[in-house]
Amino acid sequence: MDWFKSAIVFALGVIAFSVFYRFVIIAPAPEKSKIGSELQDRAKIGELNNAIEDTPERSIKESAPFRDEKAARELEQAQIEFERQIREEEAAARVRQEEENRQRETVARSLASQNALNQCVAQADAEYRASWNRDCAANGRPVGCFLPVPVAANLEQTRRGFRDECFKRYSKQ
Repeated sequence: MDWFKSAIVFALGVIAFSVFYRFVIIAPAPEKSKIGSELQDRAKIGELNNAIEDTPERSIKESAPFRDEKAARELEQAQIEFERQIREEEAAARVRQEEENRQRETVARSLASQNALNQCVAQADAEYRASWNRDCAANGRPVGCFLPVPVAANLEQTRRGFRDECFKRYSKQ
């Protein structure tokens, strides 16, 4: 058991050293880099101030318009780029809208064609039933009677022809 206690003490020592290393050695590194970058920024500002103090008044005045022109050109370029992006976004929106409209029209045509097909088939079936009932009445039988096989086959063939015509007509659209 003595080796077990030693292993636990050793593991606790490793953990303690890891925590110490993380918070004392590694954690201050970002702070050091911030301080270093602030010192560099201050040095650059100092150099710029020295450069301004060393240049004659005339050269500072002459460089100001150049900076203004450069800033104006950059601003104009940024505005042109912004307007170009807006035009591209508007064009993309128009394309998306046109595609959505085409899809809606396609769906509407498909639904209209399906509706017309359903109506045509229903009309063919209604005509079949009406013809069947007329033949029953012509033979002095009640509505929905049993017709002789040749008559029933002829009515069924006529019905199939009308239905096929419906499918031919409305499948193309």
